Amino acid sequence: MADTTLIGERYLARLNTALTGVSTEVRDEILAGVAEQLTGLDDDAVSVVIAELGDPEFIASEARGASGAAGPPARQRAVDSTWFAVLAASLVMVGGIVVPVIGWIAGVALVWMSSRWRPLERWIATLAPVTISAGLLAVGLIARGASRSDEVANPLLPSPYDLGWTGAVLTPFVAGAVGIWLLVLALRRS
Repeated sequence: MADTTLIGERYLARLNTALTGVSTEVRDEILAGVAEQLTGLDDDAVSVVIAELGDPEFIASEARGASGAAGPPARQRAVDSTWFAVLAASLVMVGGIVVPVIGWIAGVALVWMSSRWRPLERWIATLAPVTISAGLLAVGLIARGASRSDEVANPLLPSPYDLGWTGAVLTPFVAGAVGIWLLVLALRRS
């Protein structure tokens, strides 16, 4: 492993972690084989080999299947289960209504714990409701500031207060839509 690049070392570390639960002999054999393939290569060549090898989790699941080893630890199985994904999506959907703010935050935390969703989907679930509220408030502040001339506000433009309340009312609907979207993705992938 001393002759591998930083990219190769990171890949081997991820593979080592993914091989948890695989017998020691099989684990050592896989790690030695991959390290041998990566030894002496530059970053570009290492990237090509890693792309050919594939995701460490896939390699580990194949090794578990071939050796008859047990699957991932019970905690990881629970976090990746369908009921956990349904719970997370439901909390994103209605958690903020049942327990304002805290319920939604709990749902987002569960979404980040599960590997059921891709990172981009997690970021969308986290930022969409907040961005809608903040965006409406910012538009209100900009419109209010641009409409003032000699301390007289344009009565046709909504005030920041009005847009802030619109955002506060709209945010649960956006969170609900995001929760439904997460639920559909999770159930489709199960």
